[in-house]
Amino acid sequence: MDQDMKKGTVKRRVIIAGSAVLAVACIILLVVFLISRMKPPVTIVANALGDHVSIHTEVQEQYLNAPMQDVAEYTDGTEELSRPAPITLTWSTKLDESYAKDHGISADACEYTVSFSKSADLSDAVLYSTDETSYQVTNLELDTAYYWKVSTEIDGKEYESETTSFTTERSGPRVLYVDGITNVRDIGGYTTMSGDTVRQGRLIRCGKLHRSDGSLKITDEGITEMRKNLGIKSEIDLRQASDNENGGLENSVLGEDVNYYPLPMEYEGNMIEGTFSEDNVGSLRGVFEVLSKEENYPVIFHCAIGTDRTGMVAYCIEALLGMSETDIVRDYLFSNFGEIDTSRSIATIRSKYPKFIKNYDGKTLQEKTYKFLNEYVGVPTEQLDAVIKLNLVPRDDAPVGTPIASEEEFLKMKADGKYYLSEDITLSSSYQSQFFGVLDGSGHTVTTERPIFEELCGVVKNLTVKGSVTASDDVVGALARKGTRSVCINVKNHADVTMTDKNYAAGLVGYTAPAATFIGCENYGDVSSAYHAAGIVCRTEGELTLSDCKNEGAVTVTSPSENRCVGGIVAKSEGSLMMQGCENSGAVLASSEYIGGLGGYLDAEDVMKTVLSCENSGNVTCGGESETANSYIGGLVGFMEGGRSYCAFSHCRNVGEVISYAGGTVTLCGICGYVDSDSIIVAYCANEGKMSASQAEKLVKQELIYDPTDAEEKYIHDNE
Repeated sequence: MDQDMKKGTVKRRVIIAGSAVLAVACIILLVVFLISRMKPPVTIVANALGDHVSIHTEVQEQYLNAPMQDVAEYTDGTEELSRPAPITLTWSTKLDESYAKDHGISADACEYTVSFSKSADLSDAVLYSTDETSYQVTNLELDTAYYWKVSTEIDGKEYESETTSFTTERSGPRVLYVDGITNVRDIGGYTTMSGDTVRQGRLIRCGKLHRSDGSLKITDEGITEMRKNLGIKSEIDLRQASDNENGGLENSVLGEDVNYYPLPMEYEGNMIEGTFSEDNVGSLRGVFEVLSKEENYPVIFHCAIGTDRTGMVAYCIEALLGMSETDIVRDYLFSNFGEIDTSRSIATIRSKYPKFIKNYDGKTLQEKTYKFLNEYVGVPTEQLDAVIKLNLVPRDDAPVGTPIASEEEFLKMKADGKYYLSEDITLSSSYQSQFFGVLDGSGHTVTTERPIFEELCGVVKNLTVKGSVTASDDVVGALARKGTRSVCINVKNHADVTMTDKNYAAGLVGYTAPAATFIGCENYGDVSSAYHAAGIVCRTEGELTLSDCKNEGAVTVTSPSENRCVGGIVAKSEGSLMMQGCENSGAVLASSEYIGGLGGYLDAEDVMKTVLSCENSGNVTCGGESETANSYIGGLVGFMEGGRSYCAFSHCRNVGEVISYAGGTVTLCGICGYVDSDSIIVAYCANEGKMSASQAEKLVKQELIYDPTDAEEKYIHDNE
């Protein structure tokens, strides 16, 4: 009996267990069924573009990644290449097969609406309609996040994709497409020498809108773009009326409600000699009067092809706003991508208005331009101040993005994200990928034994670096090994940096190309190498902008090797250079070759090199008598090459000792050891440091610079 009861119990348990399994299976099938019923019959997927999306065409990108003086390798000004690359938004639409069959519908004939906006909630979205599964957008701003989604109606029901986003790259110029005209671009989006940003969508340069006979070049579509999308309120026409170049029109072809300001200028004679005729002065004064009034914005300004007179006006505006001359000249040369008939080069303007403006007193290019416009052109200071205020976005150091509080979080940063440090962190590894994003140190410290970044392609600001960094190959810097279009603002390095092999070492970044900007950066660590060494950046290829940077660490290159370069700020620069307000107080020592308190060898022909308001108080010392190679030693710069362009020193001073113990031929100067350029400016400069070369077989010694090249144009004045 007990046995039968046990068998019955087991049987009941089996039945119960089986029933439970069956119930669970039924529930699962029911859930799957319900989910399938809940799944929308139509799904729209907006394809992600990612971040760092370029608005430039392939050939434009090639030029922007090359030395600016090589523009002729990419365009000669005879065809239209100035327009931006359209950004293509794409999506896919999927229909549930059984639903489509039952309802007799298809996605092939859908009409789509694209909602496109700079706001994440799409509250101010622009709507585009298309029957394709893609749509192209143009004339986007630089370094800006855009949000979009797609919607359509199928079988009487509305379906839409999730909102997706992308961010445009930050490198200028912001090129624009306006149908019918050439050479259209915004001068906004650039970072100034003080870290502010030039506002976008305010000042647009271009070629003519109408011909001298009054007929239109701009099309109806172009007028709509100017009026509706760019919101143009004023047109400044720089063409002459005397020969009917401007067509004799009294109103803008954009419409009678657009302000029209004919301010004619000559493009031959006085203007291209570097001075301005009385008419040109009056017109230039009128330009700044227009730009001083908020109600006139956004403004377009143009001459015939948007290059020469427009280029001169753009130079004055951009310099007044505090842009680096490297960015200003690159913007000028970009006109070669327009249909301008003949090409332009740096030599086209090297001896003209840039040099004319630099002869004015002022410690920065911005101050010199301000004085030129006020004292020579006669623009009232209140108008100049208004133009600056209306067109700059002040630097904002408030932290933005995702907080970082550990090495793990740092190493997991997305390559194009925005981050800030919420605590001090210690790193044992470098960030290995290219970093295109923004890292704000927020005043915190990173302690490291390796470069923080392998390759910095983005922005780092408000960061302190400590520790000790040593490398035996490649290049090394405490912040980054390499930089690609990197921007460093208010970065302070206290880490010693050592390169044990014949390579490049710097306090911040070892090597940069094709452009780099350093604003308010400082190095306090000692830097040493067997080859090249510098306090801020060791070697650069392309444009280099340095503003208010400082080095206090010792910079040393002692091992025998060829072509050694050493400088308190930069060792070797191969491209255009703008160095402003920089100081070195650290000892600079090398065996021989190219040695300067701020720069060692500033190489590359046919580019502009400008050194303004810089000072060296550190001792600059060259090697031992066993060294027989020629040495070029300067209180500020060892060797500077400009070729057909110009080299300029203004408001610079050396108070450090400049001493050589090397044999061979020694060139010793208080400001620059050797200047090789067709055009030279040395103004308001002084040397107060002791200079000696006791072991030199041959000594060339000059108080300021050594120029054996008999420069075509040489301005050395008001120096002590």
